Amino acid sequence: MSDLTDMICLDETQFEEQMKNVAEPILSKARQSGYMALQMGELYYELYSKKDAKAVIVICHGFSESERKYDEFIYYLMKAGFQVAVYDQRGHGKSLREGTNDNVVHIKYFKDYVDDLH
Repeated sequence: MSDLTDMICLDETQFEEQMKNVAEPILSKARQSGYMALQMGELYYELYSKKDAKAVIVICHGFSESERKYDEFIYYLMKAGFQVAVYDQRGHGKSLREGTNDNVVHIKYFKDYVDDLH
């Protein structure tokens, strides 16, 4: 595939089966995961390696999301020739939390999100 414009998406009527049997094996083979150290804790990340990638795309998820939401999109990006990096922002998913309730997203300063991305 040269880009995403000619990408054939997974069939909605067989989505779960295709994710399990087509996309997930490709993702799990390429996935490298770990934690990046910060002063206050760690950010969880996943890197989906691809030989001869056109470029690296970094996914920064939205509020109250996590990297898990992007599996299908990462599959499409890899099929289009990209290497992909995604991480859980602080207060989300498997990354550090500043509050005591794991069900609440809390950060002291919004600037911390920007600093973490850099």
